Amino acid sequence: IAYAHVRGGGEQGKIWHSSAQKQLKINSIMDLHDSITTLHDLKLSTPNLTIVKGTSAGGLTVGALINMFPKVCKGAVMKVPFLDVMNTMLDEDLPLTKHEYDEWGDPKRDREVYEAMKKYDPYLNLGKGEKGIGEGADVMVIGTMIDRRVPYWNQVKWMAKWRMKMKELERKEREKGGELGEKRRVAVMRMMKESGHLGEGGSYSTMREESLELMWMYKILGIKPN
Repeated sequence: IAYAHVRGGGEQGKIWHSSAQKQLKINSIMDLHDSITTLHDLKLSTPNLTIVKGTSAGGLTVGALINMFPKVCKGAVMKVPFLDVMNTMLDEDLPLTKHEYDEWGDPKRDREVYEAMKKYDPYLNLGKGEKGIGEGADVMVIGTMIDRRVPYWNQVKWMAKWRMKMKELERKEREKGGELGEKRRVAVMRMMKESGHLGEGGSYSTMREESLELMWMYKILGIKPN
C-alpha cells in the first residue's frame, strides 16, 4: 500500500494545498500520476498490479487520472467522488457551490478556471481517448443517497455515461465483425441509502465497506485470498 500526498492536500501546509487549487488543480492529477509511475520505475509494482483509490476530492483526482492516463493502473476505486465538477460549479442554486469557489474557482466568471476545469473534469472527459474506455481501468464507484457534500447524481451520471461508452465500443467492434475481448472493462457502482459523505460510521460498518472494496480489488487483480 502506498499513500500519495499530492498537491491540493493539506499534508505539507497551506502552500502545498493552494498550489493545486482553482486553475492549478491539474497539479494534483500529475502528482498522482508521477507517484504511481515512480513505483513502477522502482519495480515495486506494475500497471497490471496497481489499483488506485480516492475519496471525495481524491475521487475526482482518480477519475481525471484514468481519463488522462488510462493504462497507468488496472483498476480504480472512487468513493463518494466529485465527478461532475463543471456542471456542479456552474449551478449556483446548489447549497455548496458558492462555498467551494475558494477551492475549485468560479468557472462562470473566471475564464482561466473554466478552461482548466474543462480539461480535467472526469465526467466531461470520460472516454475521450483514442480508444475510449476500452484501454482504461476497471472501476468501482461508491456513493451515498444522502451525501450533502457530493450529490449522488455525480456518481450516477458518470456511471450512466461509462455504460453508454462501453455499449458504443461493443457496437463498433461488432460492426467490424469482432468482439471486445480484452477491451471489455468492468464498472460496478454501490449506492448506499442510509450513510452520509463519511460513511455509515462505526467500526463494523467501516470493516464491511473496506472488505467489499478489497474483495473487488482481489477479483480485478486475479488474487485469491488465503
